[in-house]
Amino acid sequence: MAPVPTYSLTPDHDNPRRALTFCDGWLFRKGDAADAQQPAANDTDWERIVLPHCFNAEDTFTPSRGYYRGPAWYRKRFTVHGLNPNRRAHLILEGSFAVTHVWLNGRHLAHSVDGYTGMSVDLTDALVAGENVLAIRVSNTHDPDVLPGREDPDYNLYGGIYREALLLGTNDVHVPRCGLRILTPQVSADSARVEVAVRILSTDARDVRVEATATDADGRVAARAQHDTTIHPGESLITLALPIITHPRLWSPEAPHLYTMVVTICADGEPADRLETRFGLRSFEFDVERGFFLNGEHLRLVGVNRHQDFPGLGNALPARLQRPDAELIKAMGANFVRLSHYPQHPAFLDACDELGICVYEEIASWQFIGGPKFHDNAVAMMRAMIRRDANQPSIILWGLFNEGRSRELFQRLHDAAHEEDPSRPTIYAENNPEKGIALETVRIPDVLGINYEIERLDEVRAMFSDRRLLSSEHANSTTHDLTDWHRLAEQSDRINAELDVLDARQWMAGSALWSMHDYGTDYEPSWPIQRSGALDECRRPKDSFHLLCARWRKEPVVHIEGHWNPIADVPTRRVRVYTNCERVSLRLNGRDLGERTEGLIRTWEVAYEPGCLEAVGIKDGVEARHELRTHGEPAMLILETNAVELAGPGDACWVTARLLDADGAPVLTGQHDVEFAAAGPVIIRGVGGGACATSIRGIARIAVQAVEGDGEAILKARTAGVESNEVRIPLAASP
Repeated sequence: MAPVPTYSLTPDHDNPRRALTFCDGWLFRKGDAADAQQPAANDTDWERIVLPHCFNAEDTFTPSRGYYRGPAWYRKRFTVHGLNPNRRAHLILEGSFAVTHVWLNGRHLAHSVDGYTGMSVDLTDALVAGENVLAIRVSNTHDPDVLPGREDPDYNLYGGIYREALLLGTNDVHVPRCGLRILTPQVSADSARVEVAVRILSTDARDVRVEATATDADGRVAARAQHDTTIHPGESLITLALPIITHPRLWSPEAPHLYTMVVTICADGEPADRLETRFGLRSFEFDVERGFFLNGEHLRLVGVNRHQDFPGLGNALPARLQRPDAELIKAMGANFVRLSHYPQHPAFLDACDELGICVYEEIASWQFIGGPKFHDNAVAMMRAMIRRDANQPSIILWGLFNEGRSRELFQRLHDAAHEEDPSRPTIYAENNPEKGIALETVRIPDVLGINYEIERLDEVRAMFSDRRLLSSEHANSTTHDLTDWHRLAEQSDRINAELDVLDARQWMAGSALWSMHDYGTDYEPSWPIQRSGALDECRRPKDSFHLLCARWRKEPVVHIEGHWNPIADVPTRRVRVYTNCERVSLRLNGRDLGERTEGLIRTWEVAYEPGCLEAVGIKDGVEARHELRTHGEPAMLILETNAVELAGPGDACWVTARLLDADGAPVLTGQHDVEFAAAGPVIIRGVGGGACATSIRGIARIAVQAVEGDGEAILKARTAGVESNEVRIPLAASP
């Protein structure tokens, strides 16, 4: 049996609070287990796992219908030191789906039905001096009262403790989770007014001093304020108004400036708590006629809908694997993302803050309205989502719902959103305007989201001529066979045509494509993978991704669609190039085939001959190139990863194998099984629990997760007798 870890909750050097990763040393059992909450329960045959963990990681993305929907148990033994009458211990679960019960040493401490915004559990009174046993039961069994409520939405309802866990030590006087709020009631290019609202918990009456200091990205103090008062047992709310910040650095997609707020609390003259969070200064509004304005300037919102899963991981993507999705959104030139259809990882929101991506975040929902308990749970999730995420400057919209209608519920959600955050508008996504009118829901939110309806957009506008509108979903063009180049081209054409329609209507504030990437689903029309993405489920770009780059990026873009290998009975090809350049020339084996100057998609009729097809574009005097080469069978396998190190148990990264032929040309056609191998304290997380991935367009990608231990991971791959290079990733030592 592995040794029981010990956690020290003594204060950090300059901070009374101490946050420790709590992701290793867990035992797991799928299904129910009698008395598993009791410390003496027999768990000797349970699986040893690390968090984040999804118990549907291996039964999704597979070519079979149905994934496990039921209970599972997690147990962890640990000891603590550093507790005293003035210290408290808290378990932070960033996300567990869905119905979660927590016991410590057989004592039931908490219950949650919110599968997306996380929870904080005070462990202090149940801790013992020796070994402690934490037991958590998580169930994704269908319950119509638990959001999203529908048994079979078009996305998987993955079960498990699928985000990170922390053990947090605080003083008795402390700020609870989500207890710090940064308010920016007035922002302009000349000045900004900032307020800080702090909730403080205490068991006794205390004299406290609260100090708030705002610094810019260069560490310069922008404003500081303090407040002395007496707090009483229970929860106290203290608000500080900081001095006006003159000539603030505003947050925007082009310049996502962030400030840092440090809040310190002294109780009876002694340090009690210290928190640090980032915030941004910006103003925005939606206009009925002219769309969206940020910092007083018009901004067309262009972007995608995003889910959060990945093959082999389910939705247990750790913080490291959240940022790459935001980077891909930014790379395509987008400035907007809708989090469909539930609150997502705080690390993804952090990345949107840093990269400059506007966010529309909504509660868990999909075409289902339940009864009174469902209503109450929806309102509770709305409040929890806003309290967790309101400091993120990237968020511009709070989503009430997706494709469901209830006047009573929507009014409650709208009112709750404005009580929690008067500064941001509400929205819901409507796919049947006539039903929304009949049920009187369309006039409740501040902005109305329109799903699809592209072919009658002007008719919809006439229905809502006084409403602020946003295209919350469009396209949904599926590409079932990722080697069907004709179908991939059709997807690009449909997306391009719909964006032409949307962009011609200024009163539409912007649009979010369905979807960013393919995702796992058990929904009848599309299981096991909904293939409507501009990227596939492994985040490999389809041609439509490059079309979006051509539409949205400012830098010159040139991309030749498809491949340049022979196609039976097709002697002459229509070559298509996606581009935003002023002029593009096409060359075959060095011969000039002519120049094209108009359109995002430019075409040439070319008699096929093997060799090199190259497109060269010029935009604002800057050149861009893309080439396709006729390729043979795989002869080289280049292995790479998106991590230079793994932070410890639970952290994960992508490992990508690129297939090249003997001349170094990418192998774009065919599908090749690539077998990955790993040595060291990591495990390969492939579809169905395997270590094999199939190449598409010359790329095979798989996830690798760190487990307990230290040292380094050594990764290799092979396909059809071709061996890859070796990749080494250092791992931080387990605590």
